[in-house]
Amino acid sequence: MRALADRADIRADAIGVIGHSEGALHAMALGSRTDVCAVVLLAGFAGPGEEAFRKQGRSIVSSMPAPVRLLRRPLAGLGSHVLGRVKRTRTDVARAAGNKVNARWMREMLAHDTRDDLAVLDAPVLAVTGDKDLQVDPDDLKEIARLVPGGAETHRAAGLTHVLRRDSARPSLSRYRHLLRQPVDPGLLDLVTDWLARHLDAKVRRTSTGSRPAAR
Repeated sequence: MRALADRADIRADAIGVIGHSEGALHAMALGSRTDVCAVVLLAGFAGPGEEAFRKQGRSIVSSMPAPVRLLRRPLAGLGSHVLGRVKRTRTDVARAAGNKVNARWMREMLAHDTRDDLAVLDAPVLAVTGDKDLQVDPDDLKEIARLVPGGAETHRAAGLTHVLRRDSARPSLSRYRHLLRQPVDPGLLDLVTDWLARHLDAKVRRTSTGSRPAAR
């Protein structure tokens, strides 16, 4: 952020951050620690990482075919075993349930609580999560709005999935490959662009010379 602000082609008074999924956690952290002018959170959760992981697991299992849903209790037990095993590791990489995992990243994610950053954000905040998001609970939007001191503009986008594409089908991870062949939802892009224009005001509009101030 300091490097951006020092550039001649960047307006230091018009820098914002946008993050999606794990990127939203980084946007919260940047917003709480730097002088950004706007924070956009796309599919960001509010709470401890471990709780978010467990919610995600339950949501994904519930989206699967009936035979898999019947196994939700043993799958939940396996998930708890894996999380417990990872939490006890001290190495960067470990094996859990027969698979190699980035143990250091997962330990940090499980321990991280986004509420700490949300509670000290003083920049305007836009938070958007789709109502078909399997990986982030859209109900967390209420907690984001409650925690941010100045409040947050929140949108529970109808039909929007975690990969920021709308889908008329039943939410499923198996749909991601198809959805990712499509562009990011235009309505979402318009929402973010309009919100940034309002909150960064003239700082993100074209100057009279036709050049665009580089608000990033």
